[in-house]
Amino acid sequence: MYYSVIEYESEQDISFEFHTKEFLDSKPVHHGNGSIGFIIRPDKSTGILGRKLKDAIIQEPVLGNTDY
Repeated sequence: MYYSVIEYESEQDISFEFHTKEFLDSKPVHHGNGSIGFIIRPDKSTGILGRKLKDAIIQEPVLGNTDY
């Protein structure tokens, strides 16, 4: 299983969250107490448009052979 990472540029100091359609269509599930965290950052500080680069992770694992 893998977690997809999305890299994007932003003019403002805002962050985005990305989810799969399946996640958005599903009903909330309570799994008890627990959490996991990822710290990711882009390799470069600015993108091709000269704006600040940011990374976000889709918080649902995908198979290794999945094409998006």
